[in-house]
Order: sequence, then structure tokens, then C-alpha cells
Amino acid sequence: MKILSTELPDGILGLSTFADESHPLIVVDMRPQKTTIERLRFTACHELAHILLHFSDECNVEKMCNKFANFFLFPKQTFIEEMGAEHRNQLALEEMIDLKELYGISIAAQVHAAWDLRMISREHYDWWYDEMIKKNRLEEGWGVYSFPETTGREKRVEARMKSKDVSTKSNKQTV
Repeated sequence: MKILSTELPDGILGLSTFADESHPLIVVDMRPQKTTIERLRFTACHELAHILLHFSDECNVEKMCNKFANFFLFPKQTFIEEMGAEHRNQLALEEMIDLKELYGISIAAQVHAAWDLRMISREHYDWWYDEMIKKNRLEEGWGVYSFPETTGREKRVEARMKSKDVSTKSNKQTV
């Protein structure tokens, strides 16, 4: 599977396809003015669902891919445990910021998960979207997920390249 970063049209954060009809490809738009790291992670998982899962014609594919992404990043049982109950009257921004910083899942995705599990009422879900999320799409001021999304390989390759440069210069000086 390959992941490609490129600019996509407005309203599209990612897409998935098969290159040459056999190689899975996920394309994401990583521009910070368009998305957040939490949303980017969600989008990549959503597109992964399109590639891995097969859906019946009767289901809402986009909604199912969203559920997959949500619970891939923040498993259902862990979400319930972190929220402290299967049913809540309301969600507090402060607790969701803490969970966002810990798990890398946006406030919007947490609100969706709470509704999908029927943890909160439809009225509370609608309030969150109308009064909070729609007014702060990039969730500015609502915490930052700072866990690096890297295996460290990039740093190791860069270190090797610098090491080669130093040894090449060193060899030239001793000749």
C-alpha cells in the first residue's frame, strides 16, 4: 500500500483507489490550513476502510468507513472506559481535549463516537455540532496531539546521509 500527499480540491481531504487495478493507494491533502493532524489520521484510516472492507449495497459506505476510522483510532471499549460510562448527559470540552492529546482523535470524532454508541442524546450531539464544532472546524485552542507519527526511519536515513557526507569530506582531506 502506498500513501501519497498532494493538494486535493476543496472539500476533499483524502481518497483511495487502486493504481494499476492492483496496488492500493491512499491520497491525502496534508496542508495545515485545510486539516489537522487528528483529522489527517482519521482520513487515512477512513480511506483504509475503503480499501480493506467490502460493503453491501444497502449500507451507507461513508458512514461505515467513518465508524471504522473512529474505532480503529479509539477502540469502542477504551472510549467507553475513558468516558466513564456508557451513557452521559453531556460531554465536557476539557475531558475531550485530554483524550484528544492522549489518543490523537479529534473532538469532532469523539462527539460522533459518543452519538454512534448512543452515549449522548441527539440533542446534545446537535448542540456540539451547531454551537462548537461548526464554529471551530480546525479545533483551534482545543489541544494538540503531539505524538510523532513516524517510525524514526526518516531520522535514521538522514543521519546516515550526514554520516556519508562527513566521511566523504574526511576521506578527501586525507588524500
